Amino acid sequence: MMTPLKDGTGKLNLHKIPSVPLLKELMAWDGIGNFDRVSALGMLMIQREEDYFILLDPTKREKGADEDEFWDRSLGIKKKNMLNITTGANGEVYFNK
Repeated sequence: MMTPLKDGTGKLNLHKIPSVPLLKELMAWDGIGNFDRVSALGMLMIQREEDYFILLDPTKREKGADEDEFWDRSLGIKKKNMLNITTGANGEVYFNK
């Protein structure tokens, strides 16, 4: 945190952290006490790292719940005709009973 920024302004990395309570907890941190902001910052860094690698290699992206194969099962009902919809030659939509 005490290293200067690479932009040559003379500011330190700690100047990029806008939360004064977080800075106070970082200075007081000893690994024993209750330092929720420090823990949250650590989790943020882990999440940021994971998101970065997902952006680098989108094939490693995990499927969401909405993409689960469970939703592709027909459960004995034909998906296309669940609502019994047909289309005409000119693109008209008909709802059949």
